[in-house]
Amino acid sequence: MTPTKAPDADSQWEWEELGWIALDAGVCFFGARATLPSGRRLPLKIGQRVGTHSALLATSDGYRVVACGTAADLSMPVEVALVNGRRVAARMEFVADVAEVDGVWEVVGTFELPREVAAGDPMCAGGTYRLEFDIEPGTYRADIFKPAENPWDTLGLRIVLIEPPGLEP
Repeated sequence: MTPTKAPDADSQWEWEELGWIALDAGVCFFGARATLPSGRRLPLKIGQRVGTHSALLATSDGYRVVACGTAADLSMPVEVALVNGRRVAARMEFVADVAEVDGVWEVVGTFELPREVAAGDPMCAGGTYRLEFDIEPGTYRADIFKPAENPWDTLGLRIVLIEPPGLEP
Protein backbone atom coordinates (compact mmCIF):
# COMPACT_ATOMS: atom_id res chain seq x y z
CA MET A 1 0.00 0.00 0.00
CA THR A 2 1.37 3.41 -0.98
CA PRO A 3 1.32 5.95 1.87
CA THR A 4 -0.87 9.01 1.37
CA LYS A 5 0.94 12.32 1.72
CA ALA A 6 -0.83 14.77 4.03
CA PRO A 7 -1.11 18.48 3.20
CA ASP A 8 1.54 20.69 4.82
CA ALA A 9 -0.33 22.45 7.60
CA ASP A 10 2.68 23.17 9.78
CA SER A 11 4.11 26.05 7.79
CA GLN A 12 0.82 27.96 7.53
CA TRP A 13 -0.18 28.06 11.15
CA GLU A 14 0.92 29.63 14.40
CA TRP A 15 2.01 26.92 16.87
CA GLU A 16 1.88 27.28 20.65
CA GLU A 17 3.57 25.01 23.20
CA LEU A 18 1.12 23.73 25.83
CA GLY A 19 3.51 21.72 27.97
CA TRP A 20 5.76 18.69 28.04
CA ILE A 21 5.08 14.97 28.47
CA ALA A 22 7.37 12.11 29.42
CA LEU A 23 7.43 8.76 27.62
CA ASP A 24 8.62 5.55 29.24
CA ALA A 25 7.07 3.04 26.82
CA GLY A 26 8.40 4.32 23.50
CA VAL A 27 4.84 5.15 22.42
CA CYS A 28 2.83 8.39 22.41
CA PHE A 29 -0.85 9.12 21.73
CA PHE A 30 -3.55 11.71 21.11
CA GLY A 31 -7.10 10.76 22.07
CA ALA A 32 -10.55 11.70 23.29
CA ARG A 33 -10.29 12.24 27.05
CA ALA A 34 -13.70 10.67 27.75
CA THR A 35 -12.58 7.36 26.21
CA LEU A 36 -9.40 7.14 28.30
CA PRO A 37 -9.25 5.37 31.66
CA SER A 38 -8.98 8.07 34.33
CA GLY A 39 -5.52 8.09 35.91
CA ARG A 40 -4.66 4.71 34.39
CA ARG A 41 -2.88 3.48 31.31
CA LEU A 42 -4.66 2.38 28.16
CA PRO A 43 -5.23 -1.33 27.62
CA LEU A 44 -2.06 -3.21 26.73
CA LYS A 45 -3.53 -4.33 23.41
CA ILE A 46 -3.30 -0.74 22.09
CA GLY A 47 0.30 -0.06 23.11
CA GLN A 48 1.54 -3.52 22.18
CA ARG A 49 0.09 -3.33 18.66
CA VAL A 50 2.02 -0.16 17.79
CA GLY A 51 5.25 -0.84 15.94
CA THR A 52 8.49 1.00 16.68
CA HIS A 53 8.14 3.40 13.75
CA SER A 54 4.45 3.07 12.95
CA ALA A 55 1.09 4.38 14.09
CA LEU A 56 -2.23 2.82 15.03
CA LEU A 57 -5.67 4.40 14.97
CA ALA A 58 -7.83 2.74 17.64
CA THR A 59 -11.51 3.54 17.21
CA SER A 60 -13.05 0.26 18.39
CA ASP A 61 -14.04 -0.82 21.88
CA GLY A 62 -15.09 2.75 22.67
CA TYR A 63 -11.65 4.28 22.09
CA ARG A 64 -10.80 7.26 19.90
CA VAL A 65 -7.01 7.25 20.00
CA VAL A 66 -4.08 7.46 17.61
CA ALA A 67 -0.84 6.00 19.00
CA CYS A 68 2.64 6.11 17.49
CA GLY A 69 5.89 4.33 18.25
CA THR A 70 8.73 6.76 19.01
CA ALA A 71 11.58 4.21 19.29
CA ALA A 72 12.72 6.03 22.43
CA ASP A 73 11.78 7.00 25.95
CA LEU A 74 11.95 10.79 26.01
CA SER A 75 10.32 14.03 27.03
CA MET A 76 8.79 16.22 24.35
CA PRO A 77 6.55 19.23 23.95
CA VAL A 78 2.90 19.08 22.96
CA GLU A 79 1.99 21.96 20.64
CA VAL A 80 -1.30 23.21 19.19
CA ALA A 81 -1.96 25.20 16.03
CA LEU A 82 -4.17 28.26 16.23
CA VAL A 83 -6.37 29.48 13.38
CA ASN A 84 -8.45 32.55 14.19
CA GLY A 85 -7.77 31.86 17.87
CA ARG A 86 -9.07 28.29 17.68
CA ARG A 87 -7.01 25.15 18.34
CA VAL A 88 -7.35 23.12 15.13
CA ALA A 89 -4.29 20.85 15.27
CA ALA A 90 -1.84 19.35 17.75
CA ARG A 91 1.56 17.78 17.30
CA MET A 92 4.36 15.99 19.11
CA GLU A 93 7.74 15.90 17.40
CA PHE A 94 10.30 13.38 18.60
CA VAL A 95 13.29 15.49 17.51
CA ALA A 96 13.83 19.26 17.64
CA ASP A 97 14.44 19.86 13.93
CA VAL A 98 11.48 18.33 12.04
CA ALA A 99 10.89 21.66 10.23
CA GLU A 100 14.38 21.41 8.70
CA VAL A 101 14.15 17.71 7.77
CA ASP A 102 13.24 16.73 4.21
CA GLY A 103 10.28 14.39 4.47
CA VAL A 104 6.51 14.05 4.37
CA TRP A 105 3.59 13.84 6.76
CA GLU A 106 1.78 10.58 5.93
CA VAL A 107 -1.90 10.03 6.67
CA VAL A 108 -2.69 7.36 9.27
CA GLY A 109 -6.48 7.83 9.15
CA THR A 110 -9.34 9.99 10.40
CA PHE A 111 -11.38 9.94 13.58
CA GLU A 112 -13.83 12.06 15.52
CA LEU A 113 -12.61 14.03 18.51
CA PRO A 114 -14.59 16.06 21.04
CA ARG A 115 -13.36 19.29 22.61
CA GLU A 116 -11.60 17.50 25.51
CA VAL A 117 -8.49 15.55 24.44
CA ALA A 118 -5.25 14.26 25.91
CA ALA A 119 -1.71 13.54 24.74
CA GLY A 120 0.81 11.32 26.41
CA ASP A 121 2.24 7.86 26.98
CA PRO A 122 -0.56 5.27 26.65
CA MET A 123 1.27 2.74 28.79
CA CYS A 124 1.94 4.99 31.79
CA ALA A 125 -0.30 6.94 34.13
CA GLY A 126 0.29 10.07 36.15
CA GLY A 127 0.87 13.77 35.72
CA THR A 128 4.11 13.75 33.74
CA TYR A 129 2.82 11.14 31.29
CA ARG A 130 -0.41 12.84 30.21
CA LEU A 131 -1.38 16.37 29.18
CA GLU A 132 -5.07 17.26 28.92
CA PHE A 133 -6.27 20.16 26.77
CA ASP A 134 -9.15 21.42 24.60
CA ILE A 135 -9.37 21.64 20.80
CA GLU A 136 -12.11 22.38 18.27
CA PRO A 137 -14.38 19.30 18.07
CA GLY A 138 -14.75 17.54 14.72
CA THR A 139 -13.17 15.06 12.34
CA TYR A 140 -9.39 14.92 12.65
CA ARG A 141 -6.78 13.46 10.32
CA ALA A 142 -3.88 11.72 12.09
CA ASP A 143 -0.46 12.00 10.39
CA ILE A 144 3.06 10.74 11.09
CA PHE A 145 6.24 12.43 9.82
CA LYS A 146 8.54 10.25 7.70
CA PRO A 147 12.00 11.63 6.84
CA ALA A 148 13.11 11.20 3.21
CA GLU A 149 16.59 10.01 4.19
CA ASN A 150 15.27 7.22 6.46
CA PRO A 151 11.65 6.54 5.38
CA TRP A 152 11.42 3.62 7.84
CA ASP A 153 11.75 6.13 10.72
CA THR A 154 9.01 8.26 12.29
CA LEU A 155 9.79 11.69 13.76
CA GLY A 156 6.40 13.09 14.72
CA LEU A 157 2.68 12.59 15.29
CA ARG A 158 0.02 15.21 14.64
CA ILE A 159 -3.75 15.54 14.45
CA VAL A 160 -5.33 18.11 12.14
CA LEU A 161 -8.98 19.20 12.00
CA ILE A 162 -10.37 18.56 8.54
CA GLU A 163 -11.53 21.87 7.03
CA PRO A 164 -10.74 24.09 10.01
CA PRO A 165 -12.69 27.33 10.35
CA GLY A 166 -11.16 30.31 8.58
CA LEU A 167 -9.11 28.35 6.05
CA GLU A 168 -9.94 27.62 2.45
CA PRO A 169 -9.91 23.88 1.63
